Amino acid sequence: MSTPIDVDDTHGVEITPMMSVSGGPGGFYHQPIHESLTLATLISGNFGVDPSTTVANASKYDWEYIRGAVWNDDPDCLLFDDDAKNNHEYSTGFMWTLRYEKGAREWRDLDSNRLRNPTGRSHYGDLQFLHSMASQAGELPAETKRKLMTWLEVMYKLAIGENGITADTELRSTKLSEFCPVLSLPPDFKSLRYLLAKESPFQGIDIGRRALGSMFHIIQDSYAIGHTKRTLLNPEDKEFDHPLKFRAGAVDQWGAIENFHTYGGQDEKAHSHFDHSNDRLPNADHLDDLAQFNGLIGCRLAIEKCKGLMALKQAGKAWDDGVRSYLDGDVFMLSPKATPANNQVQ
Repeated sequence: MSTPIDVDDTHGVEITPMMSVSGGPGGFYHQPIHESLTLATLISGNFGVDPSTTVANASKYDWEYIRGAVWNDDPDCLLFDDDAKNNHEYSTGFMWTLRYEKGAREWRDLDSNRLRNPTGRSHYGDLQFLHSMASQAGELPAETKRKLMTWLEVMYKLAIGENGITADTELRSTKLSEFCPVLSLPPDFKSLRYLLAKESPFQGIDIGRRALGSMFHIIQDSYAIGHTKRTLLNPEDKEFDHPLKFRAGAVDQWGAIENFHTYGGQDEKAHSHFDHSNDRLPNADHLDDLAQFNGLIGCRLAIEKCKGLMALKQAGKAWDDGVRSYLDGDVFMLSPKATPANNQVQ
């Protein structure tokens, strides 16, 4: 998450994302890191997105992937004002800000209504696994992984239509029902379409693309320093430890997860630094140029791991035909020395 930005309450927004997304009027606040990582994955992997595509000129069809990648930060779909023909018109973000700030208070005070605020649940509460984070300090790493793997399984099966899971499938008919306790939002009788798009009037909604985008977000965040601690595979390329920095031209390489962090009590400025909220890409008009991500810790490997997932999807692989094992044994592999969740940043 980045440090909050307070602006006029009728025109702006406080955007406090994980590995950052843009928001507010015209997407003015924060750099579109998740959006750029998603497009870079699709472009560099030759997955049907034109190499000249950028966040600024992406088609409404490509934006369906992006909306999925943004959704984990915006589970109430408050950062956009959709209409029948447009799925990427930014809202003021004012309502998102209210829900976010309310969520911080609700989870701090254990308010009885905290489960009725999806934005708060995602950032501060029981749905932090949507960002590869634990729900609270002390949560066992196997439990955090179990929850995120449950989410990834349903999203993948939705994306390919496996086991009869479609956009119209009700939450209570899937493994996601465990995240829909009584009186929580979204309610378990709602569909997966409602989960990922609410009641958007946009006529071109592609729930499969949104599901994949949500999966991308979890993978991407899992390589953000403020979200997880992973085993560093190339320590010889480090230039500094605090803050962590690698020598020019080096690509940081990360292995197994040693710790899932939780946001409550973290140093917001340190978290923001590694979410790259204010880091502009040097060549944002050419997202096929992956070298520009080398200086952004976690980003290059996040692209490669998302490409691995997309390649399995394009090959028509079922969940138990290589997808589960890829995510379980590669992307989210736990270290033998993994420890219970904490609120550290490095």
